[in-house]
Amino acid sequence: MKNNKIKWVVVQPLIGGMALGFENSFETPPSAIITAGFEQDTHYIKYQNETKQLNIPVINMESDYETFKSEEDEKLYNLHCQNVDVLMHVAACAGLSQMNSCNEGSKARGCADNDQNQNMYNLTNLGMRMKAKTVVFENAPTAYTKSGEAVVNKLREIASEYNYSTQLYTTDTLFHGTPQSRKRTFVMFYKDKLTPKFNYEQKEITKLSDYLNLIPKDSRHYNDYILEEKTALDNLYFFILDNTKSKTFLEAINKIDPEKSRSTWTSAQLTEKIGFDVALEYLSKNASEKQYNVVKHYKTKREQGKSFWDNTTILANRGEYTNAIVGKSLTSMVHPTEERGYNVRELLWLMGMPHDFELIKFKKNWNHICQNVPVKTATFIGNNIKDYLNGNLPVASAEFMKQSNFAQNVDLLLQNDNW
Repeated sequence: MKNNKIKWVVVQPLIGGMALGFENSFETPPSAIITAGFEQDTHYIKYQNETKQLNIPVINMESDYETFKSEEDEKLYNLHCQNVDVLMHVAACAGLSQMNSCNEGSKARGCADNDQNQNMYNLTNLGMRMKAKTVVFENAPTAYTKSGEAVVNKLREIASEYNYSTQLYTTDTLFHGTPQSRKRTFVMFYKDKLTPKFNYEQKEITKLSDYLNLIPKDSRHYNDYILEEKTALDNLYFFILDNTKSKTFLEAINKIDPEKSRSTWTSAQLTEKIGFDVALEYLSKNASEKQYNVVKHYKTKREQGKSFWDNTTILANRGEYTNAIVGKSLTSMVHPTEERGYNVRELLWLMGMPHDFELIKFKKNWNHICQNVPVKTATFIGNNIKDYLNGNLPVASAEFMKQSNFAQNVDLLLQNDNW
C-alpha cells in the first residue's frame, strides 16, 4: 500500500491522546470509533464529532468486544471496518501497572490471567478478527520487563492463533518533545509476519516553563483547577519556606540540598531533612490538629524504620520536567515558575492535547487525564507504523522482537524457521 491513504480504526480511545497522535501521523481521522461505553471515551468522541465536527461513525459494543449493542452498530461495523490497515486501542493497564501492588488472587500483578488484563486481550482479539494489517496498543513499562513476561507470552499466543508477529517497543515521552518523563511500552502485531525495525528518537528536552508558556491564556480550561489554585501548597510547603527564608519552593530546595543529591523533592522529604520536631513545633502554631497529627505519623513511621504514603507538595527534577502524570501527584505538583498548582489546561498540555480539547465534567473526571498516551509519543509510534506500511522500514521475518528507544538497540529477536 505504498504511499496510499492509511485506513484505521480506534477502539476504546479513552481520553484520546494516542488516537490524536495517530491522526497526526496518518493525516486522516479514523474511519470509525468503537466503544464499550466507558465514560473515558466520551471526551475524544465529543472532541472529534462536536468540536471538530468530523462525524466519525461511533460503533457501540459490549465490553467483551465481540457483541454489538444493536443491529445498527453491526451494520456500521461491516460498513466501516473492512480492509483496515491499523487498529489501535488503549487497553486498561492495571494488570501490569506499577501502581498495582497485589501479589496474589485474580488481580495479581504480572499474572497472565489477571482479571484486569482481559480488556487487553479482548481488544487485541478484535483487531485480529478484523484482519487489520497492524494491531497496536500502549501499556505499562513493566510489559517490557521480566515482570511482564507471562502477559506478553499470553499476547503472543493470541497473535500466533491468527498468524501475527509481535513487537515490543519501550520509550519515554521525554524523548519525543514533551517535558514529562513517562516510560511506557508499545505493543504491535503484524498480519504479514514481517516485524519492522522502528527508528529511534531522543529529542532535546524542552524546558518545562518554556513548554507551558506555549499555552494561549484564552484556551479552554486555563482558569480551571481540579480543586483550587493553591491546593498543591500544603502546610509543610509553608513551613519549609518559613524555615529557609525562601520565596519559592525551588529556592528552598536549593538551600536545603545545594549539592543536588536528588532532583525531585516533596515537602515531606524536605521536612524530614530539616527535622520533624522542628516542623511539629511550627505546625502546632500554624496548622490544624489533623495536619499536625499527619506529620507526627510521618515521624513515628520513620522511627519504626518504615515508609509512609507521601502525597505532599512536589517539584520534580528541579522544575526542568515533570515525572509521569499520575493520580497520586496530579493535585500536589507545584508549577515550575509560579507558586501554585497546575490548571487543567496545563495538565492536558503535558499530554499534548489540543488547546480546544474539553475535559467533560473535569471536577469529576480529572483522573482521566492520567489515563492517556501523550500525543507526541503516539505520533512517533504512528510515524513508524506508517513507514512500515509504506515499505520504508527494514523488516525481519521475526516471530517476536523487543526494541528499546533508551539504549537504541534491539534487545531480543526470535526467528520463526517455519515462515
